[in-house]
Amino acid sequence: VMAYILRFIHNVRHPEKRTGPLTTLEFKSARLTIFRSVQAAMFGDDIAAVKKAQPTSTQIRRLSPFLDGDGILRVGGRLSASRLPADVQHPVILPKRHHVVNILIDLYHKKYLHSGSQLTQSLLAQSVWILSARSVIRSRIFLCVVCFRHKPKNKIPLMGNLPQDRVTPSRPFFNSGLDYGGPFNIKIHNLRSIRIIKAYICIFVCLVTKAVHIEI
Repeated sequence: VMAYILRFIHNVRHPEKRTGPLTTLEFKSARLTIFRSVQAAMFGDDIAAVKKAQPTSTQIRRLSPFLDGDGILRVGGRLSASRLPADVQHPVILPKRHHVVNILIDLYHKKYLHSGSQLTQSLLAQSVWILSARSVIRSRIFLCVVCFRHKPKNKIPLMGNLPQDRVTPSRPFFNSGLDYGGPFNIKIHNLRSIRIIKAYICIFVCLVTKAVHIEI
């Protein structure tokens, strides 16, 4: 919609009319226009501070923000000399609470087949930097009806009451549980020979104190 609005404005102001399907440049221009509008509404003071070379607010100061040639507030950093795309080197800074941010998260989440929060965050980080991205993305995915239906939580049944022997004070091993284990190989040493035999263990567990006694 924004791309068509910008095309209409261009056709009104310029004699050369744009027709046909929307181009990649028009989509990119519409995307930057939306980001510029969001930043102007949410980071107006920070943008003015960057223009005057003054300190920004604490919420974005650690990102070393700067304005690019299109007037977009981007993340600084040390990747300028890398071969990564420009959007990856310096993502666009976006607030954590805005309608456009919610639409963007929902778009990536559905585009990549209802991806999880970590994958959605890594995909978004290739072009934008959302403040408190992890909590925002998780809250949006939590509202996804499709994901909710496909990830139901199993109902855990209530556990029954403990037997009377487990909760009544008594002498150790007065009430015991019995279990067997094995076979185990055991070496028997004589004066001149060593034999290996199979052995089993008998485990007694006190139901009250949980003390364990083992017999071979």
